[in-house]
Amino acid sequence: QRTIRTAELEGEPAYTHLQAGRQLASLGEWVLAGEAFRQAVLARPDYAEAWALLGEARQQVGDDAGQALADLEQALALKPDSALVSGLLALYWERQGELEKRIACLAAAAAAEPESPTWQAEWGRALALGGDLHAAQEHYEAAVQLAPQDVAYLRLLAEFSLRYDLDVEHIALTAARRALEDQPDEAAVLHLLGEVYLSLGNDLMAERFLRRAIAAKPEYAPAWMHLGALYLHRGEGERGHSL
Repeated sequence: QRTIRTAELEGEPAYTHLQAGRQLASLGEWVLAGEAFRQAVLARPDYAEAWALLGEARQQVGDDAGQALADLEQALALKPDSALVSGLLALYWERQGELEKRIACLAAAAAAEPESPTWQAEWGRALALGGDLHAAQEHYEAAVQLAPQDVAYLRLLAEFSLRYDLDVEHIALTAARRALEDQPDEAAVLHLLGEVYLSLGNDLMAERFLRRAIAAKPEYAPAWMHLGALYLHRGEGERGHSL
């Protein structure tokens, strides 16, 4: 209700419907959100973002994928330089398993918003899935450079290096250590560093950080799992299974 009241101050019904739809979508109410987006495009047929969000809503409720694509293409025709439109179209192609089209859309989104680390990270993820690991690394690193204070992108860089076993000692270890400097008591960061050391075969350091992660957050299951795997690897079966 607050969102609608604030949007109404703009005096633009289509904008009010769009903001109401976005708020409903954030609450998981995609049927109602879809109707709000439909009302937005009826009120203003040239509203690219509303067409794109209508296409996303159709997919969320299981409507015809062809109609969703038509909505997204209509949005792209209206506003080809919109990061939101290109990003939602990339999501559509991800669901369809069309990796090259997804990468092209993410490149367009990144070009539309060159200061956004989100698009760089998503572009990197897509390139990694396509096997272009060095290009993917460049985009993950670009995301870190765009948001040096956001630990989330350091974690994504480290996790990428671990997942693809790409220069773990330099990429993942460096990124995880930097993340730890900013969040020394965060269980997920401590666990990540433990994972890195586990990958590098440094059992002593791996155990130290996994135990610190558990101490920081006893219910953090991934740390327990990797600590158990470490004990099993060391031949301490009973100890590992007990975790």
